[in-house]
Amino acid sequence: MLGGVVAATPAAAAVAGGQVYTWGGNSLGQLGRDGSGLTPGTVSLSLPPGTLVTDVAAGYGQVLALTSTGKVYAWGWNNDGQVGDGTTTNRDRPVLVSMPAGVTVTAIAAGWGESLALTSTGDVYSWGNPAGLGRSDTTTNATPGRVELPSGTTATAIGAGGNHGLVP
Repeated sequence: MLGGVVAATPAAAAVAGGQVYTWGGNSLGQLGRDGSGLTPGTVSLSLPPGTLVTDVAAGYGQVLALTSTGKVYAWGWNNDGQVGDGTTTNRDRPVLVSMPAGVTVTAIAAGWGESLALTSTGDVYSWGNPAGLGRSDTTTNATPGRVELPSGTTATAIGAGGNHGLVP
């Protein structure tokens, strides 16, 4: 059964049977594999053995994958650190997002140059372009940091767009 389908300029990804399949253009590494040309057919993404993906999210050029264990992998365009591996180097292979120890992610979202994660405790973490991070630090952040929600707020969902994030 086919799960979520998302698009990142100009590529797409889908989840089926715990695996991620990608197709389209790969100029920024957004297919998660070698090559920069157009790939018309789907190709299974290579993740560590035993990794089951439950959801995918795509921004302008980065793609996120949420696993059944609450970990996040990312790849693609990384000019603002939106892949979340502590660098600003584009990634053509999935890398584990550097979430703080003990954090379990339950939902993901990706925008133009920022990425978001909702945790099992209702906290939201963000990384990438400072315009969409919701943090007082206004510099590019290549690793996740907690969004400064109003006191007593527990997030239940997240969304991201063109340099902004949403928490209902």
